[in-house]
Amino acid sequence: MKCFTFRLATARLCAVCLGICVLFGLLCLTGSFSSLGNDVFSSANMDSRDARLSFLRSFGWEVLEDPVMEKEINIPKSFDEVYTRYNEEIQIPEGYDLRAYAGKKATLYSYVVINYPTEDEVHANLLVCDGKVIGGDICSVRLDGFMHGFTPPDGITLPSSSQLYD
Repeated sequence: MKCFTFRLATARLCAVCLGICVLFGLLCLTGSFSSLGNDVFSSANMDSRDARLSFLRSFGWEVLEDPVMEKEINIPKSFDEVYTRYNEEIQIPEGYDLRAYAGKKATLYSYVVINYPTEDEVHANLLVCDGKVIGGDICSVRLDGFMHGFTPPDGITLPSSSQLYD
C-alpha cells in the first residue's frame, strides 16, 4: 500500500483563494453571470400575477397590473431563421435558451410598460412554462419599433414608480 502526502504552503493556498475570488468578481462585473439574477425567481410560481409583476419590477419595469394579452403558444420543434435570431440575440444574453423548450407549450403574458423613457407604446412579454419564466422581451408595438431583453439597454434610465405618480 502506497500513501501519498503533500504539503500546501499557507501563502500558496491564500493566493489560490484570492485568485478565485478575483476571477469570480471579474465575471460578475462583465455580466457573464447575468442569468444568476433569474435564479431568484426560478423557484417562484410565475403562474401568479404578483410573481410576474415582481419579476418585471426586478429589472426596473413598471407595468399595468393586468396583462393586455395572455395566450398559450407552441415553441416550435425546429427554429426557423427568425426564431433562431430571437433566441441568440435576445434570449441567450439574458440567460434563457428557448431550444430547451422546443416543441413545448408556454403561456405568453404581455403587459403595458408605463415607465419606458423614450416610447409610449411598449410591452413586456413573458414566456412562462411549467410555472417559470423561460424567456421574453421588452418591445415597442410600433412597426418601426425595437425589441430587447429584460435588462434595460445602456443609456436608458428608468424612472422609479414614485417619479411616475408625482
